[in-house]
Amino acid sequence: MTTLVGVVIFYSKAISAFFRRARYAWKLVKQGETASPTQSFNQDQLAILSDVYSQLRDHLITSQKELEATNRDLEEKVKLRTKELEELSIRDALTGLYNRRHFDERLKEEVSRSIRHKLNLSLIYIDLDNFKNYNDTNGHPAGDALLEQFGESIKKTIRTSTIACRIGGEEFCIICPHTDIKGGMVLAEKIRKLTEDTEFPNGEKQPLGRVTCSMGVSEFPSTADAPENLVSSADSALYQAKKTGRNRIVSAPVIQKAKAS
Repeated sequence: MTTLVGVVIFYSKAISAFFRRARYAWKLVKQGETASPTQSFNQDQLAILSDVYSQLRDHLITSQKELEATNRDLEEKVKLRTKELEELSIRDALTGLYNRRHFDERLKEEVSRSIRHKLNLSLIYIDLDNFKNYNDTNGHPAGDALLEQFGESIKKTIRTSTIACRIGGEEFCIICPHTDIKGGMVLAEKIRKLTEDTEFPNGEKQPLGRVTCSMGVSEFPSTADAPENLVSSADSALYQAKKTGRNRIVSAPVIQKAKAS
């Protein structure tokens, strides 16, 4: 770049002279002169101008390619950063699971897909047992650490097609596409057993002698015939699990359809 600037500066007088001569030659042509305008320049001047022009052209082409490459790189970085920000906006900051907003959106999408393709869809509603006692006994930082560790346990258990979310406090929901009630119960039992067998810090201080969880499982369309009822039926089943002793799973009852008369 510095060499090129030096060349341009060095030959600036020649370039200026070239244009002055060009204007003069054109004036002569307009006045009827038949001599070629290029006869007004000697070979050295034309060679110099040609060399400067070539260097300027090559530099322009190189600069354009560099600019295009820089633009492509910036576009890729912007796309990547935008994707990262979008991902952060739908994740729970503590557990890394999806948040409540994403849960609401995905549940609607998956229910619509189930209706459209006539597929089963199960929902697992999870609540950590006696979590308030854990917080009160060990402090909120320990409670946050427990939630984070529990979230990791869920990640290890589910499939990639399953959508695990923390919907608030110690409550979690797992959307299981293409899964019937039996499949939902199987997955729920894996999570329950893993939680029971994991030596969480201070678990021995809990009422059941360890950290446990209770779950309610519902399925569309067998236990809930409308999207808005899928969560409520799983929540009702979870309530029964906690009411009947905790550390257990309850399946929502199958809807009894009226017989045709």
